[in-house]
Amino acid sequence: MKEIFIKGHTISLYNVSPTVIMDCIHNDKHLIKWTSTHVETVYNSDIKDEPMRTGLKYISRQKVGGIIRDIPCEITEYVENKLVNVKSITKEGISYSRYTVEENEDETLLTLEGSYIPRNWFQAIKLRIILPFSNLVLKDMLEQLEKYIYE
Repeated sequence: MKEIFIKGHTISLYNVSPTVIMDCIHNDKHLIKWTSTHVETVYNSDIKDEPMRTGLKYISRQKVGGIIRDIPCEITEYVENKLVNVKSITKEGISYSRYTVEENEDETLLTLEGSYIPRNWFQAIKLRIILPFSNLVLKDMLEQLEKYIYE
């Protein structure tokens, strides 16, 4: 199936380091505070919060509609404090979330982009119908992160 792209969104964070941003994206102690669906991250090792790196595989435990789902994830691309690309596999298809951090003089730009490869034509049609909502979800996620960082 053909990859479907979800519109990306960018926020400006003033006087916030890329290290803080990446920690909020990856570390459970932060994730559970700014995302409404994240329950926990389960790693294959005994390390509670493994450092981000290309090739890191883990299970993202998400609560959606009262149901907890385990979603296999892999960091497919990582550049320290600049980029993390996460691949997630569900019964509906494969999704990619790409966080890009760009540092300027007194602001740091964080962009979140998404794409999805549906498993079948039914999932492709369903995604096309909910695509505008998906755009709003990405935007809301960034707004929640921004609010959390400034609290």
